[in-house]
This record gives sequence, structure tokens and C-alpha cells, in this order.
Amino acid sequence: MLTSRPLTLSPSHPLPASLPEGKALAAYGEALRRIDRLKNAEKLLHHSPDTDGETLDLSELGLTALPPEIGMLATLTELHLQDNDLTTLPPEIGKLTGLTQLYLQHNRLASLPPEIGNLGALTELALSCNHLTTLPREIRKLAALTWLILDSNRLTSLPEEIGALCNLITLDLFDNELTELPGEIGRLSGLRQLHLQGNRLESLPPEVGALSGLTSLSLQSNRLTILPQEIGKLTALTRLHLQRNRLTSLPPEIGNLAALTELRLEMNELSALPPEIGRLFALTHLRIEFNRLTALPPEIGNLPRLTHLYLFANQLASLPPEIGGLSGLTQLFLQSNQLTSLPREISKLKSLTHLFLHGNPGLNFLPEVLGPSCLQVMHDKVPPADPRSIFDYFFRGCAPGEP
Repeated sequence: MLTSRPLTLSPSHPLPASLPEGKALAAYGEALRRIDRLKNAEKLLHHSPDTDGETLDLSELGLTALPPEIGMLATLTELHLQDNDLTTLPPEIGKLTGLTQLYLQHNRLASLPPEIGNLGALTELALSCNHLTTLPREIRKLAALTWLILDSNRLTSLPEEIGALCNLITLDLFDNELTELPGEIGRLSGLRQLHLQGNRLESLPPEVGALSGLTSLSLQSNRLTILPQEIGKLTALTRLHLQRNRLTSLPPEIGNLAALTELRLEMNELSALPPEIGRLFALTHLRIEFNRLTALPPEIGNLPRLTHLYLFANQLASLPPEIGGLSGLTQLFLQSNQLTSLPREISKLKSLTHLFLHGNPGLNFLPEVLGPSCLQVMHDKVPPADPRSIFDYFFRGCAPGEP
């Protein structure tokens, strides 16, 4: 655990010269004093006994600029500059070659200096909530990066050099303005989490299939109309979020995602599901509400681990008898469809506790085959869902009954 000792960077409490690199720190302290917002602010400088490095926390100070003296702190390994008003970084930032962690989120940076590429030891770089529109090509030199956080910027494209970050594990790019991804993204062989929601993507490059170690892929709230067949190569995926796109179909290769436990497809334009959906044997949550489904494939009954199935706000006129094979199902959402009857096989759903049926005007009776295990049946003949649950769906993104 890092030990710490407080330092006050103010005229009344000068920096002690006995610190490592004392002259450099003293010079830096003097430069900081010239920044009005930093006067009388207490800072923490933590010494790391493991690396003989230093952690400097300059967050939440309202800084609008960094002095070039920042480059004199050669022993820094961790630098916190988040929650300031920085619009640029000085080229001297590139002299901090021992830096492993750099936190710059919640500033006003519009660009990064090419010298950022000199930080070859960097493993974590946080740049979320800035004004970045591009990344410098020198980012390719940050080969040690494992964690790159770029969400909530204004990026319209990624340089092909992004593919050089072969050690990257987490890449956050959500809430930007990306319209496409470079094929080089497929070279990120160590990537485990890729978050791309809230962009303007209309398609994915086939190279995405090379991300064989990916476990979480977030693509919701884009403009996708189709998925490449290579999506089926992501056999380590456990979470795939595709809600709020413009998908009209799914490729058969979706059935190759044998490790998938959560598949979200709500608010698309799907009129059918491929039979291969029945090969997702690990699936526990399947959300397909607010689509255009008129029928379910019989293979839907091959998902014994499925616990939550969201089918409301579609155009389903019937359910296949095979739905009785969903032995682990606890919650079934069928409201706002065109159902006129339920198959007798629904009685096999011994784990079912909640069944939502309201909004099916042709369904005039509840089948007696529903056993006592079904603790709550929501139908037009009984009280409707709590209005708060409708609010939750539209404003919190969760369906009725979901926390």
C-alpha cells in the first residue's frame, strides 16, 4: 500500500528540498504558484516504496494550463490531472517517461501533443469527458497500454495506429461520433472489453472477428443495420449489447457464441430470429422487446439456462410449443403482442414466477395449465403493471420487474 505525506504548495509552506528530486519539485512548486487557482491548495505527493516512483495529484484545482516545468518530475509514475479546465498539454509531458498512469478525464482537451507517444511505460490512460476529435498517430508507441478510456469525447475516427496497442485489455469509446472502425482494430488480440455504445456506426469491419478473447461487446445506440458473419468468431463473448440499432436480421453465425449469457436486441427492426439462436446454451437473459417479431423459431426451446425472456411490444400471434423446454425460465414478458392463446406446454415452465400478458386484446382467458409456481400473472383481467415500471423502461432502460 502506498504511503503518503501531505505537501502544501503555497508560499507559507514551501516544498522541502530533502524530497527526491528536491530541486525539480521546488521549481515545479514555484511554477504552480503562478497559477492563481492553485494558490493555497494542498496537494498529496505519495512515495511508492515498490517502484521508487511518485504519485502527484493535481485534480480538481481548476487548472487551465500546466507549466513546462512538469517535465522536470522525472520520478513521477502516476499523475492525476482529472477534473480541471485544461485545454492543452505542454510538449514537456513527454519527458515523464517513467509514467505508468495518467488521468486526464473531465478536462477540455481538444487534442493531444505528439510527445504523448514518448510515454512508453504507460499502462493506464484516462481521457474521458474531453473535447478530443482525433488521436495522434504517435499513440502507436504506447504499446504497454492495457487500459485506454476515451468515452464522451468528439472522436469521428480512429487512426489505424490503434492496432499497435497489442496489450490493450479495455477500450472505452462510447459516446463519441465514430462512423466506422479501422480494420486494424482486429489486431488488438488481448482485448477483453470493447465499449462502443452511443456512436454513429452503421457497420462493423469483418476484422472484428479476430478479437477472439473479447468477453464484453457494447454496441447499443448506434446505427447498425447488419452484423458481419465474423461476429460468430467471438466465442469468448459473455455479453453482447445491440439494443437501439436498426438491425433487420441476425447472421446464423450468432449461434457460435457458446459462452454468451446476455444478449440484448431490444429496439431494433427484427422480424425473425435465426434457428441458430437455439445453440446459445449458456444464455440466461434474452431481450428482444420492441421489435417486429411475428413468430419464434422452435429452437428457442433449446435454452435450458434462460431465466429472463423479454418479448413484449412485438407482433407475436402465437408461441411455439417448444417454449415448454425453457426449464429455467423465471420471468416471461409477453405484453403488447397479438396473442390469442398460449400453448399447453407452458405448464412445463415449473420455475416460472412472473408472466406478463397484458396488452394482448385477443387473449380472453388465462389457461388453467398455469400451475401454482407462477406467482404473478399480469393480464388485462388483473391489475396492470405498476406505472413506475413503465417509467423505468423508458427512462432507465430496464423492463418491468427488472431492478
